[in-house]
Amino acid sequence: MIKKILLINFSLLPTCFADNPTVIPDVVVAAPINTTPQNAYSAETATISAEQMLHSGDVSLSDVLANQSALRVIHNSGNSEQSSISIRGFGDNAVANSLILVDGFPLMNASLLAPNFNAIALGDIQKIDLFQGSQGSLWGNQAVGGVLSIQTRVPQEPIGNVSVSYGSYDSPQISALYGDKRDSGFFYKISAYGSTTDNYQDHNQQSDSGLNLQQGWDYATGSWSFNEKVSDNTTHFPGSLTQAQYEADPTQATDTKDYVHYQTQIFQVLNKQWINDQWHVETRVSTTHVSSNGYFYNPYSGSETLNWFNPQVIGHYQGMKIISGYVGQTSQYQETTTPPAISSAANANENDLYSQFFIPLTKKWALTLGAREAVQSNSPQLVLGETTHYRNQAFVTEQGLNYRINEGWSWFVRRDGNFRMPKANEEVWLASDATELKVQTGVSYESGVLWQTRQHKIQFSVYELLLHNEIAYDPTQTPTQPFGATSNFEATLRKGINFSQESHVTEHVSLNTSLNYVDARFVAGPDSGNVVPGVPMYHAVAGADYLFQPHWKTLYNEIYTGTVYASDDVQNVATRVPAYWLGQWGLEYVLKKVSVSFKIDNLFNQRYAVFTDYDSYSQANMYYPGAGRSYTLSIKAQL
Repeated sequence: MIKKILLINFSLLPTCFADNPTVIPDVVVAAPINTTPQNAYSAETATISAEQMLHSGDVSLSDVLANQSALRVIHNSGNSEQSSISIRGFGDNAVANSLILVDGFPLMNASLLAPNFNAIALGDIQKIDLFQGSQGSLWGNQAVGGVLSIQTRVPQEPIGNVSVSYGSYDSPQISALYGDKRDSGFFYKISAYGSTTDNYQDHNQQSDSGLNLQQGWDYATGSWSFNEKVSDNTTHFPGSLTQAQYEADPTQATDTKDYVHYQTQIFQVLNKQWINDQWHVETRVSTTHVSSNGYFYNPYSGSETLNWFNPQVIGHYQGMKIISGYVGQTSQYQETTTPPAISSAANANENDLYSQFFIPLTKKWALTLGAREAVQSNSPQLVLGETTHYRNQAFVTEQGLNYRINEGWSWFVRRDGNFRMPKANEEVWLASDATELKVQTGVSYESGVLWQTRQHKIQFSVYELLLHNEIAYDPTQTPTQPFGATSNFEATLRKGINFSQESHVTEHVSLNTSLNYVDARFVAGPDSGNVVPGVPMYHAVAGADYLFQPHWKTLYNEIYTGTVYASDDVQNVATRVPAYWLGQWGLEYVLKKVSVSFKIDNLFNQRYAVFTDYDSYSQANMYYPGAGRSYTLSIKAQL
């Protein structure tokens, strides 16, 4: 059952420092903790600033996110170019249960193909905001576990940076960015990147490259922005290992044929138009096209297109903040394998209407109310079957209450509905007794407290996430479903606790710890009471930074991932995959706007599986090993 991961690839608590830390010439000092109050509607949030990423020693977005305990980065079959993020307890289907936004545009595809994190250069990111908990009323489809919002840099003056790195497994990487703004209001930005790696296992070579262009202009009452992005990446898959193979030699490959090649084109338009000093309209239009070819069992080729249109009005009325808008989305998908010739296709249209009201009740109390209606029309051509037509509909609402106890303390409680519509390749690979997938719906309840000063920050929250008709993958293979099938679970429930702490102990020493606990279980159907597979109950991060000389800083992190049932083991019959710790040590030298970093990942050479799948035929776990001890040397320079 080693092919299952390939199908899924068709299917991806930080410290919060201020964006403008205190700087003494030629000396690196610790930045104060961000004390900006949370928005009432944002629930539990965390922010990663550009300054943090610059001094992290990380060279890709996947590396940055992997060190955050509020989410997990999932590398199915070792493919770091097509990773997914899991927020609040998701496994294989995490890619469709978390929403990633880049400047307000959703980073998603028509199918379950996960977004390519490396297509976003770290030097182009201004900040990253993580909103934990369902955000279905405001952001809609896929905002089930949470939302990751990435804001890129908009030139107001000449900006530029270059990053060059080389690491273990023959892994060179380079990225560069330059932008500027003219007196006329015209601005532009260009960035490019390229990387290759052999990875830890044999037959797991990857190459990735891309080019991003942005042009726009600011005028008296608004702005226009045009973005063109192209990327090209190829990944060879080494196949999964039995436990005996994994223990004997985790670097070996059991598959020397499978590979995939993606070519992605994205075009985006953004207009911001101010009506008066209280109201403005933001309109976003985007199209994403992905062409693919490769070898899974047999040669295959495919293409998919996602068109997205989102006008929204944002303003203030009698002290309230109001957001109201429309989302229109169309998608087309097709795939063919030869020989034998097996083809599938799917078209879908979705239309949403939404509104959210942020209402300050007093100086300390604030209320949030929101609602969204979504309708999806589907026309999948089932494999070896005829085209079918059906309709999905979802209506969700949001209620939230914030209380600002004093300057240091705040409390929130909120409820929000969520939904996620079927993806194109989920619709065409159905169980033999099904003709359609139901829309996945749910509701999230959460409450928490926040205490923060200039030097300390503590967050604690509890939540419950109930889902109906959770869309999941069934690995059972049949002659008419050689890749398995997709179906709806009856009901699942996730209960969790989040805790995070950050402290600047001294001007030179910073500490951070965070813990995420989630109990994810089936609560209806034949597997009621079983643990949802692929979801560790505990995930934690602990770290420290030490500025031991004016230009020198060292850091150490430990990341803990708890035991887990292998993906697809819905009956919990196989042995749990063991828990593991991963240590990371780094050393950085900074002189003005140039930094040199040396980082060691998996410091103690821990053997662990980055992904494990349960094979129903052999009734055994199959392993995709994580990398052994690895080294990265990077140089970053800014204008």
